[in-house]
Amino acid sequence: MTIHDLKEYKKVEVIHTTLVSEIILLNNPLTQDNLCLKVVIRNPPKPHSPMREIEILKLFKEYPHDNIIQYMQDWKDVENINIVFPYYRQDLKQIMLRYWQWYVPTTENTDVQRRSYLSGLFTLGMKSEDYKQDFKEISLERKHFLINKTPKKLMIKVWENLTSALKHLHKHDIMHRDLKPENVMYDEQRDMFVVIDFGISTGTRDNPNELLKPDGILDVGTYIYKPLEVLIGIKDYNCKVDMWSLMVIMHQLSVPFQCGYALKPHYYMGNEEDGVDEWIKRVCDKYNGSKERVHKKYDMNKKLQTIPALIDDGGYLIENKGKLELCEGSDIGLLSSIHDIFGCPLKRQFPMGEKSMAWVYMYNNNDEPEQVYYRSDERRINFLKSYMFGMIDDEYKEELLNMCEFDFNKRVLK
Repeated sequence: MTIHDLKEYKKVEVIHTTLVSEIILLNNPLTQDNLCLKVVIRNPPKPHSPMREIEILKLFKEYPHDNIIQYMQDWKDVENINIVFPYYRQDLKQIMLRYWQWYVPTTENTDVQRRSYLSGLFTLGMKSEDYKQDFKEISLERKHFLINKTPKKLMIKVWENLTSALKHLHKHDIMHRDLKPENVMYDEQRDMFVVIDFGISTGTRDNPNELLKPDGILDVGTYIYKPLEVLIGIKDYNCKVDMWSLMVIMHQLSVPFQCGYALKPHYYMGNEEDGVDEWIKRVCDKYNGSKERVHKKYDMNKKLQTIPALIDDGGYLIENKGKLELCEGSDIGLLSSIHDIFGCPLKRQFPMGEKSMAWVYMYNNNDEPEQVYYRSDERRINFLKSYMFGMIDDEYKEELLNMCEFDFNKRVLK
């Protein structure tokens, strides 16, 4: 296709907007063909780089792969850099959300007891009443749980397509750095998933292209898909960052159920031999026997906006003028969640952790037996297999456990 061919296409709508780009749907009225136009500002803040993105796309035009987005053409104008791709109607996030449903639908409204959540230190001088966390004294019931109905066929297709794409990327010394369900599109004609958006991608130290040399930037990844190494400030990371992100996606695909309130992982542990119904009942009983309070993560009366996961960045719903609104989480909340789930390795198991003050001061709890690294704890491994990746076939679970390694050099993608 040449640039001249685009004269036959009309702008239909802006599909998505970010701080640095717009994604626009183009349509040819005569043929009804659709294309996708990505318009990126010329000089976006790092780690975004449209020129590096184009260089990577051209590399995979020379070495194409079915599960990597096809580059078609690009051009520059006064303010922007424009890139043309095939158009795909839906992404993996949209597909995954369809399979989550409340265990027992309910429309009941209960009075909420609220208390101030953030101290003056964290509100940075704002009035405390501006921050009210939706804490409740609740009696946890089955109706407060979301059930995952994702078919195994879909899990396996995602696994096979994304592992194939990552192997091809890594073979050519490219790390994606922002793998998440929104960056995986579904090709309906070919019945396969395609990795998109190389806007913050880069090469490794072994990449011969100077433009693609790694930048060591830590502000990469999104939400709970951020890999552990960048969260704690290790700049000499490598392609294994993508394996951690894939592990989180597979967790969301295969975890059997999730509470609508922010329960700590220990409430789910220890019932792995139960069926889902009995397991949920035991979680309820365990929580109801405690004195903890929890905050709401999902609004039972609205369509889900985020895919449930045990890995948690600490985000929660707050009430503002009678409406529940999302208060975003943080990297500290995400690190704390990872620590609660996977424990903490000994220094000899994670020597690069000593390079990070975040790790040394916040998560080096080696004197607490319950915080032992999952590889040293049969109970944690059983929990990861039975709950974190509970619904996917056993043959994939060992590979997923390999992707959980804190020492990223030990992660293996077979």
